Amino acid sequence: MSESVNLDNLRAMTGGDKAVEYELFTIFLESSEELLSQLQEALARGDQELWRRSAHAFKGTALNLGAPELAHLAATAQSAPQEEKQRIFGEIQKEYARVKGVIFPQSSARRV
Repeated sequence: MSESVNLDNLRAMTGGDKAVEYELFTIFLESSEELLSQLQEALARGDQELWRRSAHAFKGTALNLGAPELAHLAATAQSAPQEEKQRIFGEIQKEYARVKGVIFPQSSARRV
């Protein structure tokens, strides 16, 4: 498996400004939580279009942050057959938790 997060490009764009990075991380987390909810809703309702749109948006969000494995899983989810979606959703949730732990390690430590 590749690394969960590569922040080199993000840090280059922000010039290493920690306040801007924190703001971008916060936006990423808020967007991701919403997209996870949408994926879960799409699974429950069997809504193919909501699933595809949400997976596509998640892919872009992950790529913008620098989370290639999460982006890869979201890209896979976009065209996944129905019988694979629950498994892929579980993988996305696990990888998202890893990414979140990298960008906000203190929040992961509190959960333990």
